[in-house]
Amino acid sequence: MEEKHLNYVLKHFTTVYQLPDEVLQALQQQKCKVTWPKSDADFFTENVFLPSFEKVDFLGTEIPLLFAEKAEIFSGSPKGIHLNFDFTAACFYFLSGYQDFHSLKKSNRFRSRDAYQYRLQAHRQPLVNYYFEMLKQALEKAYKIEIPTVSKRPILFLSHDIDNMSRGWLECGYAELKSFRVLNAAQILLKKIFGRDEWDNLDQIMHLEEVMGVHSTFFLLARKGKENADYDITKKKYNKWIALLQGRSFEVGIHGSKGTHRSATALGADLKRLKNRVFGNRFHFLHFRPQTSYRALEKNKIMYDSSMGFYDEVGFRNAYCYPFRPWHFEEDRPVEFVELPLMVMDTTLEKQKYLFRRKAESTGIIYDILREVKRFNGMCSILWHNNYFSDYKYTGWREVYVESIKNAKGMDYKSKTGYLIAEEFLKRGL
Repeated sequence: MEEKHLNYVLKHFTTVYQLPDEVLQALQQQKCKVTWPKSDADFFTENVFLPSFEKVDFLGTEIPLLFAEKAEIFSGSPKGIHLNFDFTAACFYFLSGYQDFHSLKKSNRFRSRDAYQYRLQAHRQPLVNYYFEMLKQALEKAYKIEIPTVSKRPILFLSHDIDNMSRGWLECGYAELKSFRVLNAAQILLKKIFGRDEWDNLDQIMHLEEVMGVHSTFFLLARKGKENADYDITKKKYNKWIALLQGRSFEVGIHGSKGTHRSATALGADLKRLKNRVFGNRFHFLHFRPQTSYRALEKNKIMYDSSMGFYDEVGFRNAYCYPFRPWHFEEDRPVEFVELPLMVMDTTLEKQKYLFRRKAESTGIIYDILREVKRFNGMCSILWHNNYFSDYKYTGWREVYVESIKNAKGMDYKSKTGYLIAEEFLKRGL
């Protein structure tokens, strides 16, 4: 791999660890006391490949070591310490979005089973962070120094995709009638008649989070219609939410409507409908296609995106628990925006066609992800749709969210909006 690909990986490494300048320069010039082999991996052909690996025990966990020479992480050498795997290629394989680039040429969503780490049953492990920790430990031993993490506390990125705000009365009322709770259905209908839909609840979400001492990002759809929003953000009734959210230290982002992941013009039109300046995007349905989505985001000067997560699983799509920049394979460079990877989504846990987990089990799954991210003082991203805060149809899922926030606070997580997270990592040189 070329020097620029090494520097790309090292730039991410230095947003995680406080590395002395002389050690960084030695790594960049490949004159370091820590070395690793160069595999013959070629990421820039049409031939898609699956890397070889060895299983190793590290930090009390079994980890697949990509591009490994043998099932041993470290070896001594006359010059210092040798990593027995191609560190650059292993990190680049996941960070760059190599898998996304090839898997999404003809599809819109990245299935968990298409991820190599899923085949290895390591999709709930941020493998790149484990590889970074291996290099960090080798450098500490070779140079007899301590290398601290830049982040002193893990970060909690809470967000809400606002797809529906006016049809809650219909879906919730129907769910109550099916369960023969006629009085509840009547109350839902009466509430709607007096001008408040069951899912028109953004103020309730804000109040809940303020009481818990956290703030989140709300991604709003700018286009009404089939498979998009059931509300018109240009109408005063809904547009008022933007000012209210921003006035209470929450953040508004664009929830790029269906098809915007393929069109810079369409995403630009959505932004104009929203009117207010926004910095973050998440494409509707988590649609993403690198060949077109990169252009859409860059042309519209989006600061950060948060679309890259599994829609059908919980875990680390790019095997990383920090903000990062995917690689623009067609132009052989890092993209211009920052990606805040998505790790947990309510619909993934609840829906029968995905994981279909009970509420108590879902709380445990989220806890395990929080604990894994905490290990590296990374960023845990949780998406909870506004309809999952309802007392009807999705009863009990608000409590899963609340319990997860409590667990995060117990692990000393610090809550930040997407903009503040992206801004911080840009200042770190990402």
